[in-house]
Amino acid sequence: VPEMASSEVTAALSDGTVTYDEYESAYRNFVACMNDGGFEVIEHDPDANGVINYSVSNDAVAAGVDEACYNMKLASLAFWVQVLIPVFTMEKIL
Repeated sequence: VPEMASSEVTAALSDGTVTYDEYESAYRNFVACMNDGGFEVIEHDPDANGVINYSVSNDAVAAGVDEACYNMKLASLAFWVQVLIPVFTMEKIL
């Protein structure tokens, strides 16, 4: 867990597993962080495995808000869901 991870992310990872609800909650916290930083998150349809797709403005990236919010609110759980959970497990979670 990165040092910058929020307490919510640390708690979600503490039991060694990540549920889809925890992932979705982390994403909502990321969106709230971006909004608090003055930037919008544009949501797109999730992929076939339930991975959340979104985009942010170039201004959010240039200001560093995207990276800070992602690292603090979502990165560790997104990595777990996108890389560490096999597709068959993800389908069961959904």
